[in-house]
Amino acid sequence: VPLAILVGLLLDRIGRKPLML
Repeated sequence: VPLAILVGLLLDRIGRKPLML
């Protein structure tokens, strides 16, 4: 999986659901 996708998903999770890290 491309790092760009991983980073995008991570930032999306942090931005929308910070408690679900």
